[in-house]
Amino acid sequence: MRQKTKNQHKNKFLGLDSTFFTADIARERKYLFENIALMVAGGLSIADVLDSLQRELKSTKIKNMVGRMYEDVLSGEPFWKALQKTKLLSDHLLSIIRIGEQSGRLSENLQIVVEQKERDADFRNKVRSASLYPGIVTALMVIVTLGIGIFILPQLAKIYENIGVELPTITKIMIAIGNFMAEYGFILGPVIMIALIGIIFLLFVYKGTKFLGQLILLRTPVIGRLLKEVEISRLGFLLGTLLEAGIPLNEGLKLLQESTSLNNYEKLYKQWVDSIESGYSFQETFQKVKLTQKLIPIYPRQAIITGEKTTSLGKSLLNIGKVYKKKNENTAKDLSVLLEPVLLILVWLGVSAIAFAVILPIYSLVGNINELSDPQQSQTKAPTSENVSNFNAIRDSEVADNSTGELKIISTSADVFDAINGSVVNVVNNGDIYNYIDTQSGWYLIEISNKQPVWIQADNVEIL
Repeated sequence: MRQKTKNQHKNKFLGLDSTFFTADIARERKYLFENIALMVAGGLSIADVLDSLQRELKSTKIKNMVGRMYEDVLSGEPFWKALQKTKLLSDHLLSIIRIGEQSGRLSENLQIVVEQKERDADFRNKVRSASLYPGIVTALMVIVTLGIGIFILPQLAKIYENIGVELPTITKIMIAIGNFMAEYGFILGPVIMIALIGIIFLLFVYKGTKFLGQLILLRTPVIGRLLKEVEISRLGFLLGTLLEAGIPLNEGLKLLQESTSLNNYEKLYKQWVDSIESGYSFQETFQKVKLTQKLIPIYPRQAIITGEKTTSLGKSLLNIGKVYKKKNENTAKDLSVLLEPVLLILVWLGVSAIAFAVILPIYSLVGNINELSDPQQSQTKAPTSENVSNFNAIRDSEVADNSTGELKIISTSADVFDAINGSVVNVVNNGDIYNYIDTQSGWYLIEISNKQPVWIQADNVEIL
């Protein structure tokens, strides 16, 4: 009964039991247990309650489960055993119902189960709400970035390449990512998805390794504090309610141990059980079990010690539950507030990268168009002093090797000098191919159709 099954470990995440209030039949399950508790408290037998409820339930699945429970109860089985076969509840909650049925407090213990599941569902909803907005924003940013990289930038790249515009590094990176995803995305996408699911399974579901994921979360700012506050709230509410319902302390601690899936707290509660059953008080137990100081803050420890001394331990634990429920609500809000600026920074970085990748080449393109549309301005541009002095040196030189061949222009801003008057002209374009008829000191004399030959520096050409 106390052994946790594999299915129950699979259905737990962050210490919450996901076998309850999930899927389309969640409301039916909630309705079922609330009404069982209400009708049993009203004096009806469990058989009459089940017979009545199976007539009202709408979900075929739940109705069949209730029908089987009704038949088992009529045949003489205890209610908790009939309920165990349906797997609607985890072992520690079944233990609460078993103890309640055996002690004649079934309705009270059923109410404990309902309240505990409502607290778990409430926390799960808070975590889901806090993570929904960041998840949507991040997913949209990734989709938009990949869309631009796959569909838009490659088309622009072809235009820029034809015109001879040099692409900035950020644009080249995004185009490379886009081309890679376009070619291998149908393989990489499923691989990444499977890998993420595998990592999540290993870190948060699989019993042998999920302690690693819990360790990461517990050491993460805000998230770790939230998980600790939720666990202490569970400790207060569950153990306090069990003690107030008349369940012995050692039994309550064992149920508390079964109710958590946080590995460190499970170890802590196990050591508490061993110490209490050995006859030690809570004060002695806290001093003896060193893990207590690490996982339980001083306020809950002092409240438990005081409650034990004043024979009001149940009430003290319930107060702890209320205090830490308020704390984890505030921490959940802090988590949302903390994530907002982080998201804004990520979105800003993503938008900036996209903007630079798209806009920077456009500026270069506009500059090239202006040069092409204003040849007079291009012809009268001032050459660099270094190029002028180099050109004057080769013009005055009488040494020539009379080499000939073919070359390609590989620059968009080369200084080209008229071979006759030495003026700077703009008669060549990036990618043009010409014959050269002379070379001198790193300069090439090229032939231009219907124009005077011009000199161009070797850095601006590629010999074919």
